[in-house]
Amino acid sequence: MRPVPLLPLPAVLAGLVKSGKLVSLVSLSSKTSLTLLPHSLRKGKGATAGKILVGVPLVGLTLLLAVGLDLAPNTQRMRFLYMSDEEEKVEVDKAVDEMLVAQSPFVAADEHPRVVWLKSIVANLAKAAQDDISAPVRKMDDEASLSAAERYVVHLIEDDMTLNAMCAGRHILVYDLMMQVMGYDPNKMAVILSHEMAHSVQRHFAETHGFVSLMLMLGDITRGVLWMVTDAFGPYVNEKIHETIRAYIDREADTSYSRPLEREADLVGLRFLAKAGYDPRIALDVWELMAEIDEEIAKLEKEEQKEIEITFNDVLEGFMTAWFGSSHPPSSERVAYIREHMDEAVVLYEEAIKLNGKPQHPDVDDSAVAKARGWASKLINRLWPLK
Repeated sequence: MRPVPLLPLPAVLAGLVKSGKLVSLVSLSSKTSLTLLPHSLRKGKGATAGKILVGVPLVGLTLLLAVGLDLAPNTQRMRFLYMSDEEEKVEVDKAVDEMLVAQSPFVAADEHPRVVWLKSIVANLAKAAQDDISAPVRKMDDEASLSAAERYVVHLIEDDMTLNAMCAGRHILVYDLMMQVMGYDPNKMAVILSHEMAHSVQRHFAETHGFVSLMLMLGDITRGVLWMVTDAFGPYVNEKIHETIRAYIDREADTSYSRPLEREADLVGLRFLAKAGYDPRIALDVWELMAEIDEEIAKLEKEEQKEIEITFNDVLEGFMTAWFGSSHPPSSERVAYIREHMDEAVVLYEEAIKLNGKPQHPDVDDSAVAKARGWASKLINRLWPLK
């Protein structure tokens, strides 16, 4: 499912202009013209040169707004996109390769039983993710299912201190701690994976890149306009202005802009989950558990703790932040809006079971399950001690 451009550009032309290179070109030309503008005015080059220099960023910004407008698949939400499929693939593959190299001692082999188990869940979800979420549930044939599953590459990181899972492009990375917290329950893991796969289907990586690129270009234009006034104050003031603008953009990308994308991934993923034959009501259990953990950790932070307890809380907070950072909605809020869409998801789930039956998975080895139960028991006893 590809984004739908609002302007009917020919495919070849759209491929040429809807890329990060266009943003870079517009940004460079805008910075250059605005840097030259005050010097042109001081030297009395005339109104014509001034109008041309002012017009360059205005034309560039108009072009970016027109070319970048898209409708997101599944939700038809309006957004800006400035990265081609090939550019996204290159960027994602590079980032994932760097992560895997850095954590190579902990990357499980493809034939590892838990990797095979994860792949079975991904394959079931991938079948549902082929169709628009508004499309009716349909009978899945084996050939189409195999083709959908081959789109994704699953990586398991055997790390007991990082609670995280992610999907960017074709890569799905799951940290072992996430599987332990989910108790190696395929239904609970499907909740996490459907959310992450929705990020990929909706191309949120490319969208965030486009938002940041556009904001940086607007920041450059702002700096260029201010340059006409601040030039006399020297490089220190101008560098501080640059740092302030960049910090604001980073904060907006991490919070105000990312949270709607997380909500979209939750709701699109919920439908993937249901259409794949997983009971969507499990999602409430997963996010309610996380909401409880969030609340308990917040309480512990306010209490006076012994040194060993503080150390435990620091560790707990560290791996929880990796998953529930500022970009994710509060878990209680997440539970509320998922509950609002639950009735629709349950109908899809019941139709999927009638047509395709329940999803199948290989067994997970007993030692892994025992390990998960042991870890979960320790966490529960620590957060909810017996009175």
